This record gives sequence, structure tokens and C-alpha cells, in this order.
Amino acid sequence: MIRAFIYFIFFIIILSSNRYCLAAEHNTIYISIDGVSRNTFYQLLHKNKLPGIQKIIDRGNYRNLDISNHPSERLLCYTELFSGYCNEFITTQDTKTSVFLPGIVTVFERLKEHIPSLNTGIIVSSINNSDKGSLLKILLEEISTQSITVYPETSRSAKTVAALASDFIINNQDPFFLFFNFTDVEHMGHKYREGAEVYSQALIECDKALKKVINTLYKSNRWNNTEFFITTNYGFSKKSKNHKLVKKSWIASTMKIRYKGYQSWIVPTIYTSYRINWKSFQPKLKGSSLIYY
Repeated sequence: MIRAFIYFIFFIIILSSNRYCLAAEHNTIYISIDGVSRNTFYQLLHKNKLPGIQKIIDRGNYRNLDISNHPSERLLCYTELFSGYCNEFITTQDTKTSVFLPGIVTVFERLKEHIPSLNTGIIVSSINNSDKGSLLKILLEEISTQSITVYPETSRSAKTVAALASDFIINNQDPFFLFFNFTDVEHMGHKYREGAEVYSQALIECDKALKKVINTLYKSNRWNNTEFFITTNYGFSKKSKNHKLVKKSWIASTMKIRYKGYQSWIVPTIYTSYRINWKSFQPKLKGSSLIYY
């Protein structure tokens, strides 16, 4: 009895020590194709114009998402995409000031905390070449970059982003977690609007860039061990260049998305894919997981 009790205590200690040392079973590539309206995405997908994304969907599926109850501003949307926290945790509606309340942690930092062996990379592109960078610069400054590869933010084409993403994959061992965004569609949305031919063509070019990343995974024998989560920050309206009131979003994944949800649920879904108990996080992370796992 005493020996059994000692073994039990030893087992509990081992479990506790492994609480933040989970073993990653897969790689993850998390992508935002910025500015892609749901209608355009579905139309091109159904016309077989997006073979790269279709390859992702063939392993999983795609679903509707909605943006939480805040204006579709670039920084606010990326706050949700990077942390899973909604607007109640944003310090101000003034998007030129601080983003997170004290204690808010991004998905990049949280995953490194739980899986120290995870090679993490962030490739964020802006939609302009301003010396000040985009509003996302504020968000990146909040991220602790220790042991996280953060590529300097600048304006990049989808082709350039795909090349950087491929280099990251080649130069990092498993397991890895990589985020990158394409801004080609958003640039055309601001300049023209949804419905313009150049707007749709920009999404097709992003899909071609995605195929190059997929080919890199194939060549390195990592395709089957890599999960994808692809979404957008927000879409545009066919009636105007305004996107601030657009609440429709979407997600495509190699994992089975079980139902419609909200943009802020993507991060909890990523935690669920790694079997991390995100419901215990403080401040409390609301929402739900979009997958069964």
C-alpha cells in the first residue's frame, strides 16, 4: 500500500511538471489572407479558381465565421486573431494606442509557454511602405520575441511572403508554428472594392503563393503532419471601399470545423488542436473551439 501510494504521488508530480511541457504532435500554419470578403472567397472556390486552398479543404472543410461586435478595424481584428480576446479586453477604441490589458498573452507566447520545443515564426506584412509601419506594429511590440522568429514588418507581395514562409519551413525542424498574412487582396479592396476584377485576381495570386508553401511541405515530407488554419481579418463591400461594418468572415482548415462561429474562436481552436486547456487561462478566454479533438 505504501509503495502504491508513493507511485501515485510520483505520477501526480510528473503530470504537474509536464503541464507546460506538452509534446507537439503536428506543425501548424496559421494564415490570414487579409481583406477577402466571404462572397468572393466562396465564388472563386466554387469555380475551382483556388486549388491551393481547395487542397487544404480536401483534408478538412470550411465554414462561415462572424467578426465580434467591434468595428472591422485592422488592429482590432488582429488582436482577436493573435490572442482570441474580444474588444472588451482592448484598452481603448483609439487604435493608435496600446492594445492589450496587462496579462493578455498572444497565441505565439502561450504556445511557447506550453510547448517550449515549438519553433515559432511570425511574418507580418503591411499594406503600405510607411516608415512608421502599419498599426500592426503596435501589436507586434506587445509580443515577447524571445525564442520567437519575428520577420521585420514591411509591405510584401504574396510571392515574397511565400518565399519567406518556405525558408522558415526548410530551416526549422519539427515541431513548428508559423503565422503569415497576405495583403494583396486588402490593397485592392482599399483601392477599388469587392467585385473589381483585380480584387478577385489578387486572391487567385495569393492562392498560387500558398501552393508554393504546400509544395515545400511535400518536398520535406511534412504535408501530412502540418495543419492549416486560413482566414481573413475582414472583407469589403461591393457597394463601397468601406469595410468597417462588414461582419462576415470565414475559415478553411485541414481539420474538420464543426460549426459556424466567431473570429475570436480561432485561437481557442488552435489551443484545442494542441490539447491545451485554454479554459483555465486568466483573464478568461471566452468563446468555444471550432473542432472536436
